[in-house]
Amino acid sequence: MTSRRSLSRTTIPRLYAAMNDELKKFCNQSNFISLTLDIWTDCRLRAFFAMTGHAFIHNALKSYVLCFLPLHGSHMDNLLLQTYENVVNMFDIQAKLVRLVTENAANYIKAFENLIIPGFEHYFDIEDNDNDEAESDIDLDCFYNVAANSDSLRISCFAHTIQLVVNDGLKQISSIQPALVKVSQIAKLSHTSIIFAEKLENIGKSIPKANKTRWNSQFDTVDKVLRITSSELNEMLILIKRKDLCLLVKDYQILNEFLSLLILFAEATALTQSENTPSISFIAPTMLTIYHDLLYEQSNVLYTSSLCNLLLTSLVS
Repeated sequence: MTSRRSLSRTTIPRLYAAMNDELKKFCNQSNFISLTLDIWTDCRLRAFFAMTGHAFIHNALKSYVLCFLPLHGSHMDNLLLQTYENVVNMFDIQAKLVRLVTENAANYIKAFENLIIPGFEHYFDIEDNDNDEAESDIDLDCFYNVAANSDSLRISCFAHTIQLVVNDGLKQISSIQPALVKVSQIAKLSHTSIIFAEKLENIGKSIPKANKTRWNSQFDTVDKVLRITSSELNEMLILIKRKDLCLLVKDYQILNEFLSLLILFAEATALTQSENTPSISFIAPTMLTIYHDLLYEQSNVLYTSSLCNLLLTSLVS
């Protein structure tokens, strides 16, 4: 059996060196490299810097994490820039960089750190802390701008841009909020009531747990609830003495409109997480498809016209 001393002093350093050599080989084989930069802090306010490299090798897209480093000290811009430059120089990729993909402006990031669909506020208890990120004193805007050297090198994260549009749309949906409140309470019941959870299992259904930092997980929760037939769902709610949560015909109409307006945003969010396809190629066709879909829905929705109009306004602005 390998001793702890041998593991920490020999085995792990050897594995690290071997992996580092593979990453250098990846960088050497690449003619052009795009980097994704991310800076975040955990709930204990420990800061980390991550850099992922993306390149085509033999006509195949490859992506590797080049570094994941803790940041110590006051987290000023020069410290971040020095860390970035050290990694770039170590892999000798400065001349190969074609794009830096970063988060959006820091003031926007704060706006959707906890992007909760109205009506889902009570789903998340005050003490819930699913978010690994916390506010820090890192000036993201200044660091990203200095690292990129020019606006043409830096591009914003498309997933964050989508979230900003969704966030704008969700600001004024008070007319449909009661239906969403019902769904959020039904979803929470599935994770807190043993009887309700068993009844869902008996009909082969489940409701995924929503995450307050990912709006599309809340969207998926609404979708899963609506996939349960109204007769089965309302019957179960009546049996557990929660008739107040039974969904009415109007509720279903409202919720289906809600899903139809946001489904393409949810699909676009999933597309940006693709690992083996260059997701930047999806941006233009995705935005055009969403735009024309919203124009079509504008004349068909009955209860969610304000949501539709806000989404359109934000999308074209």
